[in-house]
Amino acid sequence: GQPALDKLITALRAPDHNTRQGAAYVLGRMKDPKAVPALIAVLKDTVYDVKGEAIDALGAIPDPRAVDALMEATKYEGYIQLTAIALGKQKDKRAVDLLIKIFQTKRYPWTAWALGEIGDRKAVPPIMECYKTGQPYTKTELLEALGKLGGPGVIELLLKELNDPTW
Repeated sequence: GQPALDKLITALRAPDHNTRQGAAYVLGRMKDPKAVPALIAVLKDTVYDVKGEAIDALGAIPDPRAVDALMEATKYEGYIQLTAIALGKQKDKRAVDLLIKIFQTKRYPWTAWALGEIGDRKAVPPIMECYKTGQPYTKTELLEALGKLGGPGVIELLLKELNDPTW
C-alpha cells in the first residue's frame, strides 16, 4: 500500500547502497507508477548495481516517463544491454529507432531481443543483415527476434535454420 511505497521511495536515498538497491528491486516488483520519478532520480546513482536495479525497475513499470528515462539511459555505456531489455519489456514503439541505431552500431543480441518484444517490423532488415554477417553466439537471439517480428523472408529463414543439421 501507500505507506510501504512511501518508505521504499525514501529508502532510495539511503546512505547504504544495498538499501537503495533493495528498494529499487521491490519498487520494480510493485509496478506502481508513483515510484517512477524517484526511480528516475536513482539513474544518477554512482553504484553500478543500484543504477542497474533502477533500470530494471523502470522497465517493469508501464509508464511513458519510464520509457523516456530509459531511452536517455542508453547513453550509460555499461548499461546499454540492461536498458535495451527494459525498453523491450515496456513494448513502447517510441524506442524502436533508438534501439535499431544501437543494434546497428553495437550488435548487442539483447537489443535484437528488445526489438522483437516491441514488435515493429522496421527492425527486420537490420536484424536480417546482422544475421547474415553476425557471430554464431548471436544466432539464437536474432532468430527469436525475427520469429516475433515476422515479415518477408523471415519464415523462409526460420525453416532453413530448422533444417540445418549443425544446430
